[in-house]
Order: sequence, then C-alpha cells, then structure tokens
Amino acid sequence: MKKIFLILIIPIYIVMTSSGGSSTPAWQQENVSFPMMDLEINAAMKEHDRQKEMRQKQTVNATVETVNQSQWKDYKDKVTKVQDRLRIVSFAIQSIPTGIAMSREITKITDNQTAIINEISTTPYSIVTILPSQVQFVDDLQMATRLTDDQTYGSAAVSAIKTLSRK
Repeated sequence: MKKIFLILIIPIYIVMTSSGGSSTPAWQQENVSFPMMDLEINAAMKEHDRQKEMRQKQTVNATVETVNQSQWKDYKDKVTKVQDRLRIVSFAIQSIPTGIAMSREITKITDNQTAIINEISTTPYSIVTILPSQVQFVDDLQMATRLTDDQTYGSAAVSAIKTLSRK
C-alpha cells in the first residue's frame, strides 16, 4: 500500500514542482505591479459602491415619481372640480341681473293683466262687440307691416344680387 502511495505521489510532486524551465514567478513574468493592482481593485470597488448607491437612488426616485404622479392626478381632478363649481357660481352671479330684470317685467305684466281684467270687468256690455273688431284691426295691421317689410327686404336683396351680377 505504501508502494502504491509512493508511486502515485512522486509523479504528482514532480509535475507540480516543475516550472517549465523558468525559475521566475509568473507575476514577475507578466510585469505585475502590486500597488497598481491595489489601485485598480480599489477603483473597481468604489465604482461598484457608486453603482449600488445610484441604483438605490434610482429606485427611491422612481417611487417618489410614482407618488408625485398620483398626487398630481389628484390635484388636477380637484382643480377641475373647483373650476366646474366656479363656472356654475359665475353663471349664477351673471344671471342675477337678468333674473331681477325678468322679475320686474313679470311684475309689470302681472300688474297690466290685473288692470286689464279690472277694466274689462267694469266695462259696459257694448265693449264686448267692439273689442273683437279692434283685435282684428291690430292683427290686420301686423300682417300688413310684415308684408311691407318682406317686400322691402326682398327688393333690397334682389337689388344687391343684380349689382353683384353686373360686376
């Protein structure tokens, strides 16, 4: 058993101790400078740490950006809601003078109707026969006015067309 062990160990020892004919270590053959290697390793480690820090900051920035986007969306929604409410309030404020004018006109019309009803209720019965003819007169007058207006506007339009066609 010792023989087998020695037979196997001796060739392994010879192979491991042979340096290929050169007694110079490998790091000297490659012109390796340990201080330069140390600088390179330190620079690589610092770069690695810087990259890790940048990755962490990027993750934090992405998270903050996501939160900012959701807050900005909420802000836009709130602004839109406030603008809609302000439009309604603005319309209401702008309609107040119109409402007041309408209220005054309604009051005038109601007063006139009341006065007319009072006059009709106190008039003699002869007015009942005269009133329809007066209404017919006003209706005829209105129709005649419309007819003359239409003729005037029509002749003006025909005149304008003729002048354009002459040019």
